[in-house]
Amino acid sequence: MSSFAISYDERVLRTAGTDELNLYKSLSIASTDFDVLKFWKTNSGRLPLLSKVARKVLGVQARSGQSE
Repeated sequence: MSSFAISYDERVLRTAGTDELNLYKSLSIASTDFDVLKFWKTNSGRLPLLSKVARKVLGVQARSGQSE
């Protein structure tokens, strides 16, 4: 892959990520009964990069063992 292709892809990802972040920040999510999993399921099409991050973060399993 040429260096142009790599730098172009990086610029596209940065732009897409910035656009998604701005869209996410513009959404009004103020609710007392907010369901974060339902939000990401509903908005994964509009926010594909952020939904992948959310999937990794929300998919972390809790530990049941004692801490040392």
